[in-house]
Amino acid sequence: MSFIYPSVLWGLLAIAIPVIVHLFNLQRPKKVFFTNVRLLKTIQETSAKGIKTKQWLILLMRILSIIFIVLAFAQPVIKSENNSNNSPQNAAFYIDNSMSMQQFKGGNEGLRVACAEAIKIAKSYPNKSNFLFTDNNFESRDQFLKSSKEFEDRLTEINYSANSRNANQTYLRQINALSGEGVFAKKDLYWLSDFQKKFFSAIDKVAADTNVNLFLIPINSVTEQGNLWVDSVWLQNPFIQPGVATVLTARIKSKQNTKTRKINLKFKIDNVLVSSSTIELNTNDTKLTNFTFTAQEQGFKKAVIEIDDNPVTFDNQYFFTLQTAKPINVVTIGNDKNNNAAKLLTGKPYFNTSNFTFTNVDLEALNNAELIVVDGFENINNTICNLINKRLEEGSSVVLFPQNNAEGDKINNGLLKFKFNKSAEQSFENQSLKTPDISHPFFHHVFDKITGSENMPIVQPLFSLPANGEKLLFQQNGTSVLAKFSRGQGKIFLYNIPQTTESQGIARHSIFVPLLYKAAFEAAMAEKALAYKIGQKMISLKVNQYNQQNSLKLKSGKNEIVPTQYFSNGYLHLELPQVEIKPGYYEIWAGDKIINSIALNFSEKESDPSTYTTPELKKMFSNRKNIKIFDATELDGTANAVLAHKWGYPIWKILLLCSILAMFAELLLIKFKK
Repeated sequence: MSFIYPSVLWGLLAIAIPVIVHLFNLQRPKKVFFTNVRLLKTIQETSAKGIKTKQWLILLMRILSIIFIVLAFAQPVIKSENNSNNSPQNAAFYIDNSMSMQQFKGGNEGLRVACAEAIKIAKSYPNKSNFLFTDNNFESRDQFLKSSKEFEDRLTEINYSANSRNANQTYLRQINALSGEGVFAKKDLYWLSDFQKKFFSAIDKVAADTNVNLFLIPINSVTEQGNLWVDSVWLQNPFIQPGVATVLTARIKSKQNTKTRKINLKFKIDNVLVSSSTIELNTNDTKLTNFTFTAQEQGFKKAVIEIDDNPVTFDNQYFFTLQTAKPINVVTIGNDKNNNAAKLLTGKPYFNTSNFTFTNVDLEALNNAELIVVDGFENINNTICNLINKRLEEGSSVVLFPQNNAEGDKINNGLLKFKFNKSAEQSFENQSLKTPDISHPFFHHVFDKITGSENMPIVQPLFSLPANGEKLLFQQNGTSVLAKFSRGQGKIFLYNIPQTTESQGIARHSIFVPLLYKAAFEAAMAEKALAYKIGQKMISLKVNQYNQQNSLKLKSGKNEIVPTQYFSNGYLHLELPQVEIKPGYYEIWAGDKIINSIALNFSEKESDPSTYTTPELKKMFSNRKNIKIFDATELDGTANAVLAHKWGYPIWKILLLCSILAMFAELLLIKFKK
């Protein structure tokens, strides 16, 4: 038999108290006066013997009650066959400190319950045992074993984390930290978690080694109503113009047990309520809701959508940033400054357009262009082509048209300059275009409605498009006339038809304008997402050149973070830390200047409250004999169930009952005279 809390045994010294009181009472003489001495002597002899026996029995009951209650608090355990070794051992504990552990169990936060259970299990190990602490942050200081005292101190520091880990990551982390014990050494791993289903997204490596004993300890949470959260938001029009109404769409998801719930949503910009909405969601439902707003000033806007949902509240806010549009820098190049693309884009509020011929291109304007339109790409010279390819790598969009009646050799030379293969000789028919497939992502928000009966332009391709592109437009016979290709961070939109011919051409049709606009918008939309997820390893932002001598900082209120960073091809790449980051807005500072801002939110995986029940876990690992799942209903909580399996069977309840019986016997002895 061993004790979980052996230091409590010092309480046995309290036995001295009733013993001292008893001896003191025996030494106190009493004088009794009575007239008949003969009768009194007989009575005295009989009563003194009975009183003395009764007092010794009372003393015994008092001693026994103290002994039993002290032993009960020391929590003795009868050793089981699983472990009879009293030598120091090591164990690894994973404490799930994800946001879902905020939910309550028996009036306590799940995280605090997990910590209390971990301490109780650790105390059951022999003296001088060491313990490994692991949570979702995977901090470097937690890669080493800690003494029992250090382990308890570390548990007091734990707090909720926005990071998310899966079972494989957790297992490998702990096994690597315990690798110094040897390959064949027995290893005990304890996982205390609510075991969301996303945690077991990968389990192929978990406890594959039979020398590893894995104890899964579910911390049950309150999920009677489930959870509702904002999954994502996007703009119907990627450009926010000052004074022009813009529509924002939000996707709301639910995982709940009730059939239908009404939810109130609030949309705020710079902490000012802009719009509100009420929607109804069913079990496992997803709904879209729209908010209309008008931005009056240029610059970054801090926006948030708030939902009213209980008891899970950590994800009731979805943060994102809005930025009013700045004109897109456009350069058109052709034989004539007044080509069709130049006419359509010049003077429009969305664009800052510069038009050049092949012989007088302004290199500075080209170096800042976000959209480049080349009419007659086979005529481009090597210097201009190299600059265009550089802009492609940095994220610009390039639209290429062949010149009307261009020759095959010339077209092939032009294709080679933009890293395309030569086109095979082929004759093409003169046919009308098919109506665009508006279900294709490229055409989202380009056309309000297409019936299929539209009068489409008649075109004749001059060459076949490369096969590795994403085909966007087709003739009636299925020949593709427009394809999109990736180049670095940018996109090439390659047409095999000229803008215009003598009597027709795509540029003379109304479809030409939205196609050009969409190509320009794709370049602008690549600059920054409305929001990012915590846990993303890298965030890439399109920014203008800045003084790279200044180390960039992320600032949110008083919090300041210096992330790993580098600048490449016009993009700033930030590697977010995994510990300090919290949801909210972060300004990106270069020296004393703000160059951008971002918003971070919890991963949607953390918001899904779906967890595995104990029977489901047992079924999942039924073929793994070295994995033991404990039910909270076993014995008195999960920790006691673990202790019974690992070390033996606790008998503190029996001892507590014996203490109560001893106290009851003492009361009976005092109450009855005989």
